[in-house]
Amino acid sequence: MPSIALFTVPIHCGAFECRSLRVRRLGKLLDMPKGLSIRTNSIGIPILRLHYSAHPLRDEGWVSEMRPKMSEAMWKQEQEIDYGAAGGERVLKDLLEKRWKEIVITDPAWEADQKWNYKAGLDFGKSHPTSFHGYGIDFEGGRYALFEHYQSGNEWTPAAHTRRIREMRAMALKTSPLALSVVQQTFCDPSMGFVNVAQPEKFTSYVQLFTDAGFPNITTGFRGSEGMDKAMVDEIRQAWSGEKVKFKILCRGVSFPVEPGSMKKREGTYENGCPNLLWELLNIRRKENTATRSESVGPAEGLVDKDNDAWDDLKYWWTSNPVAPLYSETEQWRAEVEGIRRANPNIDINSLAMRYRYWKQGREKMEEVSWR
Repeated sequence: MPSIALFTVPIHCGAFECRSLRVRRLGKLLDMPKGLSIRTNSIGIPILRLHYSAHPLRDEGWVSEMRPKMSEAMWKQEQEIDYGAAGGERVLKDLLEKRWKEIVITDPAWEADQKWNYKAGLDFGKSHPTSFHGYGIDFEGGRYALFEHYQSGNEWTPAAHTRRIREMRAMALKTSPLALSVVQQTFCDPSMGFVNVAQPEKFTSYVQLFTDAGFPNITTGFRGSEGMDKAMVDEIRQAWSGEKVKFKILCRGVSFPVEPGSMKKREGTYENGCPNLLWELLNIRRKENTATRSESVGPAEGLVDKDNDAWDDLKYWWTSNPVAPLYSETEQWRAEVEGIRRANPNIDINSLAMRYRYWKQGREKMEEVSWR
């Protein structure tokens, strides 16, 4: 009988979750199907490589659908099994530059709707900037970054930040109300809730210091791990990859050009846009990989923890699962009528009245089921 060698082969595979495979070699080379290959590393261990093309459903149509959702470097790392390809990559720059005019709102006539849901994110810093942004979500679930406070320095205590933020106005809304009058809740760094700040008589938390200074409705958010950053990058890329952009950033009324090449760190309070958020999103990047690191502990994961203060406050709001506001019954029926008239421009008032009765009955049944 021919000798049989039994060994465990680690599998590296694009888009698949694999752990290990028991392989028998019968003294001859195996015929490998498409997408499957085997090699031997420098110390003689066989490595089985399983490419996404081995999957029968990963055809050209799948590639054309998935490819735009990833950057060039990320596609190579995740799908072409080149683990070092994404090291140092700016993770959002390519899409943000490509769709800049769709993502960045510069039109002076644009207005946010008073009926949207508004919340905020806050990342407090002493050796780095404190970042506060106001965010809105519209009736279709579209997300917007609308105003910004981005300041550093020892003079900027929780009380000083609070005073300045309380003076801010939400210029994107028609009546330019005070920003905190429309913000329903502010999500902050979870470490701000720790009771570890020394005061003359006792220890307290930064959340309490902001609250005592008059900052309303502040609560700790969710920071998560490096995996959370990756998931959020994927979600933002998805929001920017569809036919319609679903995350937009206001930036207007500033003294500098609102263009990718002109964005840089500019501390200040901006009631009509978010230039520092744009600057950070253009430059946030993955950790660098080196040959030594890849050989010893594997490729670096996660994002570089620098110049990411606006990113962090965006994350506290984004991971709070903001929900779209509900239309009133009148607004819902008006939208329904617009759809009916597009499909049947000649519909008469009697037919519309009948449609309304059926529509009303359907809504009542849905509400009855939802309350059970």
